[in-house]
Amino acid sequence: MDCRIRDLDLPPSDGPLKIRAVSFEKKRHLFIDSLWKNRNLWILLLALSPSFLLTFIYHNDLSIWVESEWSRHVEAGHLVYFARPIGALLLDLQTNLLRMVPELWVLNASRFFSALTLLAIAWLLEKFLKERTQLSPFERSLVVLLTFLQPSWFLSVMWISNYIPVLWAHLLSLSAALLFLRPTSTSSARNLSLKGLALTLQVVSILTYPPAACAFFWPLCVLGLLAVEKPRLKVIFSQLAFFAIAGLLALTIHHLFFKPLLCGSWVECRTWISQDSTEYSWKLVSDPLAKIDVLEDMFGLLGLSWLALIPMSLNLQWFALLPLIAPLLERSLFSMNPSAWKSFAWKAGFLALMVLLLNSPNLVTNGSMILYRTAAAGTLLIAIAWFQLTGLISSQKLKDATRILVAFVFVALTFWVSWKQLGRYQMAWEKASQDPVVLEICSQGPEGFERLEDVPSLFEFTNAGQLSEINGRDFDLSVLFGGSLAALCHLQGY
Repeated sequence: MDCRIRDLDLPPSDGPLKIRAVSFEKKRHLFIDSLWKNRNLWILLLALSPSFLLTFIYHNDLSIWVESEWSRHVEAGHLVYFARPIGALLLDLQTNLLRMVPELWVLNASRFFSALTLLAIAWLLEKFLKERTQLSPFERSLVVLLTFLQPSWFLSVMWISNYIPVLWAHLLSLSAALLFLRPTSTSSARNLSLKGLALTLQVVSILTYPPAACAFFWPLCVLGLLAVEKPRLKVIFSQLAFFAIAGLLALTIHHLFFKPLLCGSWVECRTWISQDSTEYSWKLVSDPLAKIDVLEDMFGLLGLSWLALIPMSLNLQWFALLPLIAPLLERSLFSMNPSAWKSFAWKAGFLALMVLLLNSPNLVTNGSMILYRTAAAGTLLIAIAWFQLTGLISSQKLKDATRILVAFVFVALTFWVSWKQLGRYQMAWEKASQDPVVLEICSQGPEGFERLEDVPSLFEFTNAGQLSEINGRDFDLSVLFGGSLAALCHLQGY
């Protein structure tokens, strides 16, 4: 049979391009279809929905409408002072863009965009779990949901000023890690470009918010605690070296480029924080043993999860640390199996390393901030702890039922606490915005704004979220001062 090419009805010379275009179009449709059918993303969106369905203003988001248009963000100089210049620039840009639309609905839209960014981070983590572990779809879903249904991520969605330092910086850092761990190809130029892109993303993440840059160790944490084949020492040391290089490069770029460029000409680089503050300090840690209490408080805050938002007098931090031992345990450990003890020793060392790395910004300097937003990188460890703890159940049916129950509790608590808490903020805001005393003060212009702190309805607004002391002040609205509430007057048309 004559099968010469001229006998075949092939397309002209642009055929391969058309084939590639069809292939790309097919992949795009498959990708969109997979996102649409991804139940984890829908569950997360539902649990976080009060953040963008309820109308309220939170914390220093009020500053959006206090300053004049295109003026510097009130914290810009403070952020540059503490080597977060990209965070300062992006936060300033975000604030000024929102300031152009003096309507409350723009805050709802911004929070919805924050929720979508959170879904992107969750999708990247789930994709890595699928590619590098042998977890079932149900098990991958459990890890993802337990990671992001924690107060740290809820706070990052509801608090607009936290979008840049928490969500954006975590997305960059996790993307950098995935690029760094990507299998090498035969093209050295491609490998070099991927490593260069990873380094760029990690440096930008560090200059945005150093605690969020610790998400760079998430893939390594997954490989060490959830994958069948444990990471080799070469992989661990290469990631440590890469992280250190990115950190040194970030500090160098800040001191040689951003600091001379921004300080003075763009903003006054200073801080209102006392030099003796235990929260902000660039000095290397002088008392390493004191950091044990920092780790206890950090994981106490994370381990208690939503319980930390309930007023209580009991000190439950140590109880919250107990699930962390779960990744170390195996049923065979109790039978004195030598291989089990060897696995225990490896996991114990690796877990200790992950605890230190995911909290490194709070450990290497004298400064320590025990806050949900600084502890967000540690949420993956808490999720793995719950996953491993439920995995100790021998009966498969009981294990699956327990894991479904744990996931349901996290979803329910996220939705219930957020709806209740944010509902208070909305109610207090609505009451304050209709208070005749407030409207009368607003009509007096800037001279009357300072009297706002004496209005009872505004006192209720600033104290609408009083909670337990252990919540790290992230939900404590008493930090607001009367002048900031001038935003209310601006939104009333004064």
